[in-house]
Amino acid sequence: MMLGTVPSLASSDTLRRRFSERWHPWLVASVAALFLALGVLYNVTVPIFEAPDEIQHFYYIKHLADGKGLPVQGSAEGRQTWAQEGSQPPLYYLLGALVIQGIDTSDAGEVIWLNPQANIGVPRYPGNKNHIIHTEREQFPYQGTVQAVHVLRLYSLLWGCGTVVLTYFLAREVLRRRDLALLAAACAAFTPQFIFIHSAVSNDSLITFLSTLGVWLMARMLGGERPARCAFPLGVTLGLAALTKLSGLALWALAGLLLAYLLWRRRLSWRQTLTAGLLMGIPALLIAGPWFARNLALYGDLTGLQPMLEIVGRRTGRPTLADIWGEFRGLRISFWALFGWFNILLPEAVYKVLDALTLLAGLGLIVGALGRRGAPLARRPAAALMGAWLTLTFLSLVRWTTITMGTQGRLLFPAMAAFMILLVMGLAQWWPEEWRFQGLLPLPAGLLALAILSPFLVIGPAYAHPPILAARDVPAAARTAPISFGEGIRLIGMETSEIDAQPGESLHITLYWECLASMKEDYNITVKLWGRGMQIVGSVDTYPGWGTYPTSLWIPGQVILDRYEIAIDPEAPAPSLLRIDVGVYPLETMERLPAYTTAGKILPPPITVGLLRLAPKGPASYTIPYPTRFRWENGMVLAGYALEGTTLNAGGSLTLQLFWQTERSLDQEYTIFVHLVDRDGRIWSQHDKPPLDGDYPTPFWRAGEMVMDTYYLGLAGVPAGTYWLEVGLYPSASDPHPLSLVDDDGESLGSRLWLTPVRIQP
Repeated sequence: MMLGTVPSLASSDTLRRRFSERWHPWLVASVAALFLALGVLYNVTVPIFEAPDEIQHFYYIKHLADGKGLPVQGSAEGRQTWAQEGSQPPLYYLLGALVIQGIDTSDAGEVIWLNPQANIGVPRYPGNKNHIIHTEREQFPYQGTVQAVHVLRLYSLLWGCGTVVLTYFLAREVLRRRDLALLAAACAAFTPQFIFIHSAVSNDSLITFLSTLGVWLMARMLGGERPARCAFPLGVTLGLAALTKLSGLALWALAGLLLAYLLWRRRLSWRQTLTAGLLMGIPALLIAGPWFARNLALYGDLTGLQPMLEIVGRRTGRPTLADIWGEFRGLRISFWALFGWFNILLPEAVYKVLDALTLLAGLGLIVGALGRRGAPLARRPAAALMGAWLTLTFLSLVRWTTITMGTQGRLLFPAMAAFMILLVMGLAQWWPEEWRFQGLLPLPAGLLALAILSPFLVIGPAYAHPPILAARDVPAAARTAPISFGEGIRLIGMETSEIDAQPGESLHITLYWECLASMKEDYNITVKLWGRGMQIVGSVDTYPGWGTYPTSLWIPGQVILDRYEIAIDPEAPAPSLLRIDVGVYPLETMERLPAYTTAGKILPPPITVGLLRLAPKGPASYTIPYPTRFRWENGMVLAGYALEGTTLNAGGSLTLQLFWQTERSLDQEYTIFVHLVDRDGRIWSQHDKPPLDGDYPTPFWRAGEMVMDTYYLGLAGVPAGTYWLEVGLYPSASDPHPLSLVDDDGESLGSRLWLTPVRIQP
């Protein structure tokens, strides 16, 4: 369906001249060059080993480069180094070993310093994005293992560049327009996740290139007059793909479907089909066959999948609909942009826009499939080939994720070219033919902007060390009484960005640590939020700098500005006092270091360095059985009470709920008392306490806020008879003389309030 008729600024002939054979190749080269430049940017911005399984891929290559031969699963060395990747077919790794043959990687064990609190696969958790502790040895000029990793990343990037160029040629076969083919190649080249994965040590780069090459050869077979001419190079490609990654076998299935289609359409005879099949199958088996034979001999498993699953783990149980939906959301996000170890997101709005464009493209493909006036946008068999390859790749991913947890967008990259061609094809359906290039140009331009900005605004900051200050630079408002932890660490300041906190939200805390002496130990920082009843309602335990700056790297005299974001339990009771507790401890013993003041006084935990108000999410709504309005001279008002019956048994207990409000802010703490008295005023039972047992002192109350508090009076020893409940309050820190009740004119009504008679029966 075409969206109306739009006047053309340039005729079709002009458009074709613009993308003429004379200079159009330069545009393709420019897209490829931009991809390479972005890849180099990602290479130097993303710290080493901060891409999925990059450590394991590197160790596989290192094992080969060290002359140890192909990995054999089951050894202790393998579990600690290449892990599950040792089951991967070897082509990418063999070529990588040749690339770094002359580089000394003996320092790998020193470079790989694991972050014990690394946040892997939880993108919304705000800290510990780094899987590795990164030090100055990673800075340029690169040496040893660091150099090898960056060189291997460039090696991967070259395969990605080849994929971008092949995407253009494949798109030309399908779309029959150079300008739209250029857009498809640009969309692939500028997808942030595509750049990120191809700037890492990963065999995904080679399998994506070989898959794109294989699909391009198949498209040539569909469009050429002599389809069998591409059979032999396609067979070589199939063999290389199977020797790169197990998912390369899906390409074999597509090749089989292609031969069946050519036979059905009578493009090939039975004899020609058999010949083409042999030209494909023989080289494919000669190339990949020895690998499968090795697996069978070593593991009794043709593909080597079983030893991989023993390491990576199998999925247990059948996934629920909620699991499937969550994994689908993760799949689409990690296809476009999910950096690090699946833990660094772009703003949510970006994904929503990309979702909308993908949905619009899908609708466009449906509209195109149903038919429209004018020439078709693409060669239908070639377009069907793109759909078949994308579907096979997706089904392979589904199959994989039914076996183990592995729903990752990068596993769809072998079909990246097909996806982008279909995306451009679908979106182009909504534009008149002469406006398609101009109308779709914002898509690759937007992806390019995302790709350029992500390293600076998203990736780099996630791995940055905390700011280092001088002691004089600590803001005056943040300074606190210094607290020393052990011999090397002193807390000299704390501040929060919030005045009030709420359940379900996050609290932002900044700590200012001073390094007193060099430390060999790497201590953990713990920050706990204690709510009502001294229950923990939020916490973080991590190396300083949220995992980026362990204490063994600290230099005496430094002041480390350490920021944290702590989620508060959505079910935390409120209102309440929120106590911020800070401690330091070694992971080996989990025992806190002693904390003491500058005068040498030992401080027992919890070490409260700040107090906040934990406010309810909204105004409290209570049903008050007995509404009242009694006001004290300080502005506190008893708005009502609830009582569990007025006739009670001797020896039992009485439960009373009081509903308090204040007409103004209070600068003093008060204690509330409830007495059970007889008609002569003699007290038989009492309960004196600060509001909410000290968990919500009156200076934290807000004007108009309602606070419900519960009081318990024991009735043991109380004789049968009639009694009254007496309520009052007094300053907590001074002589406990009750405050006066006042009327509307401020006149005193006495200091004691009798609520209701209570009958105690034998």
